[in-house]
Amino acid sequence: MAEIVVLEAQSLFDLVIQECGSIEAVFDIAELNGLSITDVLVPGTSIELPETINKPVHEYYKTHGLKPSTDATTISELINEGIDYWALEVDFVVQ
Repeated sequence: MAEIVVLEAQSLFDLVIQECGSIEAVFDIAELNGLSITDVLVPGTSIELPETINKPVHEYYKTHGLKPSTDATTISELINEGIDYWALEVDFVVQ
């Protein structure tokens, strides 16, 4: 069975679209690795992969070197902006 190393800010959904060509495999990859589909992955971790479901999509990602990384928790930590981070009269002034 094939394995892949998790990159920064990658989720299981990123990995299955990249390596299996379809999000249908997200439950398979989670079960294979003892994870929940919403778990935050640690960069550098090896993940076992299920079979490729949609070979054309997988080949497109592979040929173009696409490696999605859309983990929202990591992205929101980097941004540190928006209403969740504002404090009245500090960052957000009411006039």
